[in-house]
Amino acid sequence: MMTSFDWESKYTHASFHSWTNVWVAGKKCDPLKTSGKCLKWVNRCHYLGVFFTSGCTLRCCFYDAKCRFFRAFNAIFSKTGHCASDPVILSLLRSKCMPILLYAVEACPILARQTLSFEFTLTRIFMKLFQTGSPKMVNYLTFYC
Repeated sequence: MMTSFDWESKYTHASFHSWTNVWVAGKKCDPLKTSGKCLKWVNRCHYLGVFFTSGCTLRCCFYDAKCRFFRAFNAIFSKTGHCASDPVILSLLRSKCMPILLYAVEACPILARQTLSFEFTLTRIFMKLFQTGSPKMVNYLTFYC
């Protein structure tokens, strides 16, 4: 078990210059001091590629991961276009883009709305790939193909 001194020395010296009010959301808190310096309270903090948000429980924000995922897919799709076959693009999507999207999933528990957000993200990619505007068609294609 980590004592408060161990936690402080481990995380404050690893470029953790702000502190998110994860456990006391919505309440006015006293300034947190470490090494004689006050850490500022923020609603989101970034640590090791994971964005944590403030709340009553530990939560992650996947907005930046989704932006990076779309950026990676658009880079691949702009180079290959519709010249490459669908299995090739899906293979590149699975090997290059999915790790970007799912990097921080194991860091925090995922809420149901975040799961739906991930599904919508993939649905939009498949809509673009299969040139359709129907989510039902995408569900059909992903289920039967």
